[in-house]
Amino acid sequence: MVTNTTLLLIFVTIASVTAQTFQYSRGWTNGKRDGHKRTDDIREIAMNIDKFLSPCQINKLKYLLEGKPVTEKLLVPCDILDDEESPKRYTERTLDALVEAFH
Repeated sequence: MVTNTTLLLIFVTIASVTAQTFQYSRGWTNGKRDGHKRTDDIREIAMNIDKFLSPCQINKLKYLLEGKPVTEKLLVPCDILDDEESPKRYTERTLDALVEAFH
């Protein structure tokens, strides 16, 4: 019984040491070594954010990052908000044509 426990303890110790050695060697990449590459990617995305997001989405992101509360307007898709914010208005010329069409 003591020999089995001793062998198990030795096996667990060797396995732990081997795993840690492998983890901290070059064979294991946990993301910390690629830190510069990731910050460059994030910086590139931040510089080109207007290509990825619409102005409505950028405003929503700023609103959330400022820590403001979530409201219903924040949950509405930007396509609907863009349509509401810039409605198509009738000019006098097209309004007259509509009035004539319905009279």
